[in-house]
Amino acid sequence: MHIIRFIKNNLITCVLGLLLIISVGSNAWLFLTRNPTTITDDTIREEVIPIAKLGTYEYNFTELMFLDKANNPIGWKNPITSSRYLATIDGDVLIGVDAENMKIKTSRGAEGGLTSIQITLPHPQAGNPNLHQDTLVKYVEDKGIFDWFKPSTDDLNELLRVAESNQLEKIEASGLLEESDKRMTELLTSFIKSTYGKDVFVDVEFDDSLLGEE
Repeated sequence: MHIIRFIKNNLITCVLGLLLIISVGSNAWLFLTRNPTTITDDTIREEVIPIAKLGTYEYNFTELMFLDKANNPIGWKNPITSSRYLATIDGDVLIGVDAENMKIKTSRGAEGGLTSIQITLPHPQAGNPNLHQDTLVKYVEDKGIFDWFKPSTDDLNELLRVAESNQLEKIEASGLLEESDKRMTELLTSFIKSTYGKDVFVDVEFDDSLLGEE
């Protein structure tokens, strides 16, 4: 009778205690029977791609655009038909890596842990120059004495095309692309070691033939 009275008086406490025992037991069972997460080359690739798509450098520039046309058959420059145009424009070029066809190979130790990761991807390349039209500053715009020979739309588009081409040539000659190889290697190595452990060996190689793969 005393036991029954005790249970009635402490029914809520007993129920909570029973639920706690069931909960702890269930969690312990799930923990002991869980399937460990398998780290594959594909999962590593998915984690690396957002990092690799980041640019290694942003190249900023100011381009001088100059036009001097005679606008007559004999090519003689004179105040009646000649036109001149002088302006500057700012822009930037993002240098980075196309990682869509990046390849990753991993090596594991006797216990299955990662020991090394080899990453192969294209060399960093200069993207399309981005000219900021709102930064265009005109210093000279001569249109001939009667204002008949102002630069045409084709003339201005050609100046912009030349500006883009000039900047890409400057990047090629600057050695910045070669420096970008080192920068990308540092970024990937740092990311891999911070994610998978500082003892993982990281080997980064560049292969432009990957650009043609789909």
